[in-house]
Amino acid sequence: MDANALTKYQIQNFARRLIAAVDAERGAEPVSYEYQDRDGNWKPFIDRNHYVNTRKDGTWPIRELYLHPAPATPEGWQLVPKEPTTTMWLAGQNAAIYDDAGEQMIMSGKQVSDIYKTMLAAAPQPGEKK
Repeated sequence: MDANALTKYQIQNFARRLIAAVDAERGAEPVSYEYQDRDGNWKPFIDRNHYVNTRKDGTWPIRELYLHPAPATPEGWQLVPKEPTTTMWLAGQNAAIYDDAGEQMIMSGKQVSDIYKTMLAAAPQPGEKK
């Protein structure tokens, strides 16, 4: 292995620190902390005293954990899966759809899935005019 190559652990640690820095820059407050044990594993603190004593000791790496906000959903919108779930598929198959002659059409699961995907593809993106 190249002596200058980063290990998987180093890359993961860098990514975690970068995310924490971005969260801190946004003014987010950490929701919890973890410490790194002798084997390099991140573990939660047992209680507040464990955290305080470890921070005082200063010999164990500590990282802050942040919650990432859920994606904002504009008013009148909702998040839906890209592929229909079984429940959605059954609801679509059971929907009463009639042809021009007034006869009820029975759709296959593939037809329901194709219609669903076509509707998603045609849906406007948030901010687009309908």
